[in-house]
Amino acid sequence: MSVARFAGAEMGKMLGHGPDFGSMGQKRALLDGKEAVAGIQGDSYIERAGIQAEADVESAKLTGAAQSKLASAQQQGGLFASLGSSLGGALGGLGSLGGNIGNMDVSTPTWNTARNEANSFFGANM
Repeated sequence: MSVARFAGAEMGKMLGHGPDFGSMGQKRALLDGKEAVAGIQGDSYIERAGIQAEADVESAKLTGAAQSKLASAQQQGGLFASLGSSLGGALGGLGSLGGNIGNMDVSTPTWNTARNEANSFFGANM
């Protein structure tokens, strides 16, 4: 057996086919791509979280301002309701007073004195 023959075809059988560098390169490129995609996704999650946090803060500011305006409006409405109720009660009291004037005795000396003084006051000042 010659050395040339042993080093040729028989050497391939003994050592196998060797590494498949093409397949290794493809796998490496695929892994590099997956790693790049994962990095981009991570960056996008971080950016999204930052945007969401800013939106939450702005929303809280707007909600607080709206609640403050609502409380102020409710307080003002309560004031007007109280004033209206008081004024309504006073006007109602005047109406009942006016209704009772017809039942008063206007012939008393006190009533006559008051009427005369009022007439002289208004007559002199008009």
